[in-house]
Amino acid sequence: MQQTSERPAAAAGGESARHRFDRMDRLSERERQVLEQLATGATNHAIARTLHVTEGTVKAHVGRILMKLDLESRTAAAVAGFAFLHRCPACRASEAAG
Repeated sequence: MQQTSERPAAAAGGESARHRFDRMDRLSERERQVLEQLATGATNHAIARTLHVTEGTVKAHVGRILMKLDLESRTAAAVAGFAFLHRCPACRASEAAG
């Protein structure tokens, strides 16, 4: 019996990278800072120390990041953040050109 995923295409990786990156505009500056830290594999404790906030504040930011980017897990957010931060220079240039 074959299993099928009930996850939306976006969560399963079915949407374009450009569309996923367009969602980054939804994040506040602080949420972007948290996402950058997530992309390095930092724990909530380490992120809190780096940004001088409480772990509860970091957890709240992570929750909003997941909601705004329509992601299912902290790991998915870390992967999306890493991909966004390390996208190729040509991709960044085409994004800037619109």
